[in-house]
Amino acid sequence: MKIKDGYKLRQVAGEDIVVPLADKTKKANGIFRLNKQASELFNVFSSDSTAQDAIDFLTENYGISTEQAESDVNDFIDMLRKFDMLDE
Repeated sequence: MKIKDGYKLRQVAGEDIVVPLADKTKKANGIFRLNKQASELFNVFSSDSTAQDAIDFLTENYGISTEQAESDVNDFIDMLRKFDMLDE
């Protein structure tokens, strides 16, 4: 799965935001501010990745439990699905 074309992660005034481009603005209905962990998950899913890839990334880079990483990744994937931002 990966982030659909038409969404870009940008840094504005020290904040990471996802900006929908062109026709994607109707579905996304604005921009999204992301925390550091969510920004890094966005980058993981910017190329074809699995949920397990993202879980492994979080456990290796944040030192969190697998259970916490699974929960965080599932929440992030749910958000991407809600706004139709994910190619599966």
